[in-house]
Amino acid sequence: MSRNMDVVYQSALLSAATYVSLQHQDFLVGEAITDAAWNRRAPGVATFSGRGFTRRQFAELQHAYRVLCHQPDTSAGFSATVFEHIGSGELHLAFGGSTAFGEEWQDVALAQEFADRLAALLRDGVVDDFLRAAELLDAAGNANPAYIGRLRLTGHSLGGHLALWAAVEHPELVMRVDTFNGAGMSCSTPVMLLLETLWRDTILPALSASSLDPARVHNYYADPGPQAAGAGAFGYRPGEHVALFIEDHSEEGAKPLENHAMTYLLESLALYRVFGAIDASLSFEDVAAILEGGSNINNGSIAATASALGDALGGDYAGLDDAVALFDALGPDIAAGAWNDARIKPLADLDMGAAALENSVRGSSYRFALQNLHSFALLARGAASSGLVRGALTPEYIERRCFVLEGLLLRHRGAVPMVAETPRMPAIAWPGRPVASADFRGPGAGFRHARVPFRNGVPVTARIR
Repeated sequence: MSRNMDVVYQSALLSAATYVSLQHQDFLVGEAITDAAWNRRAPGVATFSGRGFTRRQFAELQHAYRVLCHQPDTSAGFSATVFEHIGSGELHLAFGGSTAFGEEWQDVALAQEFADRLAALLRDGVVDDFLRAAELLDAAGNANPAYIGRLRLTGHSLGGHLALWAAVEHPELVMRVDTFNGAGMSCSTPVMLLLETLWRDTILPALSASSLDPARVHNYYADPGPQAAGAGAFGYRPGEHVALFIEDHSEEGAKPLENHAMTYLLESLALYRVFGAIDASLSFEDVAAILEGGSNINNGSIAATASALGDALGGDYAGLDDAVALFDALGPDIAAGAWNDARIKPLADLDMGAAALENSVRGSSYRFALQNLHSFALLARGAASSGLVRGALTPEYIERRCFVLEGLLLRHRGAVPMVAETPRMPAIAWPGRPVASADFRGPGAGFRHARVPFRNGVPVTARIR
């Protein structure tokens, strides 16, 4: 299992949880927020669902973490929670992000207000006040020896800024820092320019005097973060900068930065974790390529790719399109070593045709991917993807199927300027089947529409809509 992808998912889960006020009437018991109060009372499910959590994600929080200290959202825009992992005792400090999105990011006056608010949080000691309340610092502001090197800090958006600030100020506490979309706004927005100035005036002087190890800091960005990070605008920040896939949930007339939301990042990372559990050698870039090629439907790649992975695994996994459910189902088999030999290959810039002609597990896996128009090939003995024999397909068919899949991947990944400019694909002749045509200019030849059902490893239909 890719321990790193699971660690990042857990950090994202806790970053998302900070958006829930745990002092809601369903969670408050006297003056303390107890494990029983926020984890096990039924209203908690509805409350977390209202913040974008699935029931399974809530169950993960319910069984894995307890709250040690919680500061609900204040008028100054600050919220934070210290979680303890029940099994390992690991401590996680998660900072809440801003809930005031929309025009605030585009309007100069409101952007100035946001930047001033963040500056006040950084400079006025609000973060340290919370750290003292959580007993991570003593009254004099020194690190509690019991927590030296034990703290995992995380946060989304504004929370990402605060997590990094706390790490810069108190590096002796830090085990790891994960920030999500901490710079997730385009370089053209007024708030971007203001935050640039704020960081240079406030963070850099502190950073230059800090002993924080940059190797402990990991910054994850989704749209439009990768463009900003890739342009070097945030290269002065410590740590690595990793671009993540995120589905496009924006609609015409939607608020700016609709896709900045932590909910959508969490959905992506849930599936990253599944791929990493099967093949620990996969990089974040590999999984991003798989998801980008999964569908041409804006918000369809995650469910489609999860379903494709379940079908490729076969057995009880087939038909599962929920990433958390798929991970839960995989757990016992992963622990037993059932998929130790599994490898997953993104289908991009590879000689798919040559691989699909092999009489091997690799050949069967590539043939299965071509038949189903998957964006990846799962190489694993005992998987459904290893059951398609070479003799069932002709080289001519494989060649044509490669052409279709290559075109779909190009379109799904946005590598063609316009769908209308994509050339018509040749006719596809399945062995013993009528000819069917694939025309990318038709409506939605997306992943879901192009999947080919199987019975005992034999294709049932060749139609691509």
